[in-house]
Amino acid sequence: MIFAILIISACAMTAQEQRECIIAEARAQFGKPYVWGAIGPDEFDCSGLVMYCYEKCGYNFNGRPTTKTLINMGSSVSRSNLALAD
Repeated sequence: MIFAILIISACAMTAQEQRECIIAEARAQFGKPYVWGAIGPDEFDCSGLVMYCYEKCGYNFNGRPTTKTLINMGSSVSRSNLALAD
């Protein structure tokens, strides 16, 4: 029941609030060790950190993302149009 409430609450975030949430979650993980294949909360690899932060902010990957799948999910943004979390 609590899980469902958290997802409903997170989905109500604006895009700006989601970006700020993701950045805050990532910053909160500074200093934790890199371990290949780790998805947190005490250690991470690169895609594990991305998955952890995005899921804490309401995004569901529907499975474990890899660097390759994350690259294919995104779209190119010019340097002049970068925004938080790009």
